[in-house]
Amino acid sequence: MNRMKYYICTAIYLLLFLSSCIKDDLTNCPPVEQSLQVIFSSEDETELNIQSKTLQKATLFVFDKNDNFVTGWLLDEEHQERPALDKTYVPDFKLLPGEYHFIVWFDLVSPYSVTPTMSNFLRGTTRINQAEFHLEIPENRSINTPLPLLLYGYKEGVIKTKNENTIVIPVAQNTNTINITVTGLPQTTDEYLFRITDTNGKYTFYGEFADCEEFSYVDVEKISMEANTLTSSLTVLKLDKNRHPLLTIQNQSTGEQIFPVNNDNEDSNDLIEMILREYPDIDFKKTHVYNVKIDIDDTNVTVTVDIDGWIENPSDDEIVPD
Repeated sequence: MNRMKYYICTAIYLLLFLSSCIKDDLTNCPPVEQSLQVIFSSEDETELNIQSKTLQKATLFVFDKNDNFVTGWLLDEEHQERPALDKTYVPDFKLLPGEYHFIVWFDLVSPYSVTPTMSNFLRGTTRINQAEFHLEIPENRSINTPLPLLLYGYKEGVIKTKNENTIVIPVAQNTNTINITVTGLPQTTDEYLFRITDTNGKYTFYGEFADCEEFSYVDVEKISMEANTLTSSLTVLKLDKNRHPLLTIQNQSTGEQIFPVNNDNEDSNDLIEMILREYPDIDFKKTHVYNVKIDIDDTNVTVTVDIDGWIENPSDDEIVPD
C-alpha cells in the first residue's frame, strides 16, 4: 500500500511539474541540451596561413566549469571531412546550458598523442588537469623524422538557452621550422649531425609547458658539392623567450664538433638567444620559420638569423684556438 501511495504521489508531482512547463512560465522546467556551432579561428594568429589540405583532423575536448570531462568530438575524413580554419561546424553532440572549457588539438597523429587516450576520457571523472599532450619520444631520446603540423586552441565559452550557440576557438601553431645553412666548410663527403636539444615535448590542456625530460631533434646531412653548403631543416615544437634549446653541429665522420666552437660562451648555441639578439620584440606565437645562417672561417664564426626574408645585426662568436 505504501508503495502504491508513493507511485501515485510521484505521478501527481510529475503531472504538476510538466504542466508548469506547458504554460508560458518555464521557470520550473528541467534544462534542455542545446546544439552549438564551432569555429576554429585564425584571427589572433595573423601569420598562420594554413590550407585545409594540410590539416588531417581536429580533436575537440569539452570540460565543464568544474573541470570535469563532458564529451569529445573528432573531425576528419572518416567522420565527416578534414577540418579547416574559419569554417563553421556543427558537432554531433549537445550541451546543457552552462560554462565550459573547449580545447582542440589539430593533427593528433603519430608521433603525437594525449594521456589518457581518447577512449579513456571518462565523462564526469577525468579532469582537465589530468590530461596531457605529449610527443612520443624513442628510447634514444632523438626525433629524426619531420613532425606533422600541430595546432592548439583553447576557449572558455557559455552555452545559453537558445537554439544557436556559436563557440569561436582561436588556434595557435605549435610547430616551428628551423632552417640551418652552414658555409665555409671544406668540401668532404663526411656526414654531419644537426641536433637541437630541448624539453618541450609535453603540454597541459591549458597549452602550457609540462615537465619533460631532455630530448633532441636530429638530422644527418652531407655538404652539397654544387653549392658548397651544408643545410638542414628541423621541425621543433613550441618556442618561448624563456626557454633555452641548444643547437649543435657535429662531423659524425671525424667526431669533431663544428658548432658551437667556443664552449666557454654558454649561450653561443642557445637558439632563443640567437633569435632574440636580432629580434628582441619577436612574437614566438606568430613566427614559425627561422633561417639560421652560420659562416665558418679561420678566425671566427658568424651567426645570423633571418625571418620573413630580412636579416638584422649579425653576431660574431670568436673561435678559441685549441
